[in-house]
Amino acid sequence: MLDAEFNRVQVKVKQIIEKADCIVIISDGWSNVHGQGIINYKISTPQPVFYKSTDTRDNRHTCLYIADELKAVINDLGPQKVFALVTDNAANMKAAWFKVEDAYPHITPIGCAAHILNLLLKAIMALKTMDTLYKRANELVRYVKGHQVIAAIYLTKQREKNKSTTWCCHHLEVSPRNGHITVC
Repeated sequence: MLDAEFNRVQVKVKQIIEKADCIVIISDGWSNVHGQGIINYKISTPQPVFYKSTDTRDNRHTCLYIADELKAVINDLGPQKVFALVTDNAANMKAAWFKVEDAYPHITPIGCAAHILNLLLKAIMALKTMDTLYKRANELVRYVKGHQVIAAIYLTKQREKNKSTTWCCHHLEVSPRNGHITVC
């Protein structure tokens, strides 16, 4: 049953690729829960589609390895259809961009804006003033949540301001250690 579903999805992905006039490849490398290196490839036609995942095994993520992997994906998709490549902004990725551009001058590598913002936030949160602000904001939130009457007053004021009768919670969570943002 799982094989049948996999095959059905593969057929759909191939149809999307065949119909596409142009494709952007979006690549993201990471480690899974077992510490194994994985590179995911998504495509945008502009409809985003998961293309494939590669287990990098014992291959180091050097610019040569990454460039070879990217070129293989480009060749699988059809080089004439691919016009851009989005990756993170790590040095090995940027070096791989040049190798891809040498082989395919019509393909434009682009750094991921989310990765750039993540690095920027990490640098901002490393500032002592931001660390102090973060700690004080957390203390305030814990205090309000830990006191029933104060939490009820806060909720009432929030409902009045938002003209809503339901609980409305908007907060920005920033981790000073890794610069990640969660908006709820």
